[in-house]
Amino acid sequence: MNTTADRFFIKLDRFFIRLVRTFWIVFSLVSLSLNVFIQISIVSKFRQIFHDVLPGRPLPAITQFILTFQIELVIFAIALMFLGLWIFYSRRTLWSGLILFVIAVQIGVTIFALFLPLIGVTIYLSQ
Repeated sequence: MNTTADRFFIKLDRFFIRLVRTFWIVFSLVSLSLNVFIQISIVSKFRQIFHDVLPGRPLPAITQFILTFQIELVIFAIALMFLGLWIFYSRRTLWSGLILFVIAVQIGVTIFALFLPLIGVTIYLSQ
């Protein structure tokens, strides 16, 4: 029995599936763009700031890691996005959400690592 209500709910279900797919793709592209922008543009500017403000001072290990592996982290983010898209279209939505979480953590760790030496300078100057 195929009633009007059944057809309506089938169309509504398909609409929500398309909406979730579109949201995931847009969110992936935005997070990838943000990550690549941070890694290419902002990390380079912070490298110059560290060179000018902290000449000869050692940087924290996490900051040094971000500065050293800048291009590799961009490649990692791009690979994660494609892996996430493949996993999402394989209908493993839990894993695709985990991929987005890893990308968000990478963005957060990068920002933390870039500001960590400046926090140390601020504490030093305030004493």
